[in-house]
Amino acid sequence: MIRRLIILLLIVGCVFAQKDYLVLKNGDKHWIKYNETLEDGTIRVTIYNKNSLLLASFSLDEVYSLTLEDGSIAIEPPIQENVNIKQLQKRTPYVGAICIAVGGYLLHTYPDDILCSECDSIEDYEIHSNNKQLHWRAGVVFISLGGILVAFGI
Repeated sequence: MIRRLIILLLIVGCVFAQKDYLVLKNGDKHWIKYNETLEDGTIRVTIYNKNSLLLASFSLDEVYSLTLEDGSIAIEPPIQENVNIKQLQKRTPYVGAICIAVGGYLLHTYPDDILCSECDSIEDYEIHSNNKQLHWRAGVVFISLGGILVAFGI
């Protein structure tokens, strides 16, 4: 009787077990239940294949990645070490950065004289306000253009 309950408990445990995702270096992908990692560098897993279960062990050298059900990564894929530094330097967006800097300078040096103390007539005030508006618009245009250029890597 106890033996049957243990078998039933094992079957129910396997059905409702955590489903993790294993990718091997040879390209095989499996839905598994991660069991343990041994000291000799192998991992033990239970593989789910349609309607069957299979206990298996894999060497860590064979495993590309192991992602747990909660999204955490137990074994990360290797990072590419063959990054060409010259290619990264070519994509440095100097033009866009300069445009953003010019726009920031224009907005930083925005005229603070709101009331136009030097204006004697309405025409002088209109010229002053148009210059201020042009100054502000030029700064915003340079910053926007620089952002677009940076996004394109220019």
